[in-house]
Amino acid sequence: MRPVLELTGGRGVHTVFDGGGETTLLASMQVLRRHGTCSTTGPSSATRPW
Repeated sequence: MRPVLELTGGRGVHTVFDGGGETTLLASMQVLRRHGTCSTTGPSSATRPW
C-alpha cells in the first residue's frame, strides 16, 4: 500500500481491479483516490451484510 501512495504523491490510483474479495478489498480501497473506480470480480467471501 505504501509504495502505491508514494508513487502517486499520496493521491492514490484512478482505478482498482480487485479479484480477491474481502481479503484484499480494504487494501484496494485504501490506495484508491477520491472519486476513483473500484471494480470487484470473483466470489464474495464477506461474512457481514453490506
